[in-house]
Amino acid sequence: MRSANPLVLAGRSPLAHRVAQALQEQCAMQIQMSSDLLIAVSGGADSRALLLLLCALWKRHNALDRLVVVTVDHGLRKESAQEVLEVHAFARTLGVQRVYIERVKVAPRGNQEAAARAARWNAIAHVMQRCAIDVVATAHHADDLFESFLFQLARKRGAEALDTLPSRASIPIPNPKQRALIRPLRAVRKRDLIALLTRCGVAWSEDPTNHSPDQFRAQIRQFLLLGGETLDPCVDGLAALATTRSALPGATKSTPTNSRAELCALQPNLRRTTLARMLKHAGCVAPQSRTLDQLSRAVGDAIVRPRVYRFRGVTMKLTRTSLRAEAVA
Repeated sequence: MRSANPLVLAGRSPLAHRVAQALQEQCAMQIQMSSDLLIAVSGGADSRALLLLLCALWKRHNALDRLVVVTVDHGLRKESAQEVLEVHAFARTLGVQRVYIERVKVAPRGNQEAAARAARWNAIAHVMQRCAIDVVATAHHADDLFESFLFQLARKRGAEALDTLPSRASIPIPNPKQRALIRPLRAVRKRDLIALLTRCGVAWSEDPTNHSPDQFRAQIRQFLLLGGETLDPCVDGLAALATTRSALPGATKSTPTNSRAELCALQPNLRRTTLARMLKHAGCVAPQSRTLDQLSRAVGDAIVRPRVYRFRGVTMKLTRTSLRAEAVA
């Protein structure tokens, strides 16, 4: 490791500025003394870089004590037990005092990937409840966004594939209770995260299951690797497009289409304000208050049934993943 403090190097990097901007403009998260944040960290490069950057940003405000780390051992690989201990040690060296190791059991049969994901999020939700924290940060980045976009297109999601991996959404459990996840790295390339870790002398682990040829997502990753720089404009362009589609209050949008998950993660009053702005953007100056309240409640429901809401000159089409405003001729 270099003699310079990794937190100092990370704090001086251009990525720190980009992440700070994304936290405020896309994730509705302020870096200040009162901002508690849970960070989900694995042994991989992505989440270690996220932890390093967030620690550098919170340290500027002398608020490292507001950060909490959770790392989950699924018990599916013999190396995972050691990896969570390494994450614990790494977080403590950065100054994070509250680090939780959660061990979960995953059935050895069936869809292990889905079962592991559900178990992981239940464990994260448990830590959020224990620590009274409402927001957790994950390390999804621009390459993940492009991968998920292709995955959703393959499942014939159409235009809704553009709403994959929103910057802010409810945590994916049956009853999220206003707990949200944020993705401050969504516009950052993986190679930039690896370059940061290399510059700071930080090691990371690789999960071989991420490259298993039996998994469709792994096949997409291989396609991205083969594409190399040829696909850079596509990956960067999708990240930029996803940013312009953000549904946070005060953000400008090029199209009145929003991720339902992002809307659902907002507090009810902010959600209603955002919906009103969507309607105004589509041409409805004075939406009916009763219909707007019905729409806001429907967006926040745990189970969504697709339907159309009609306002003066505008229709709002609600699906399980998105909400779109369309002007009526």
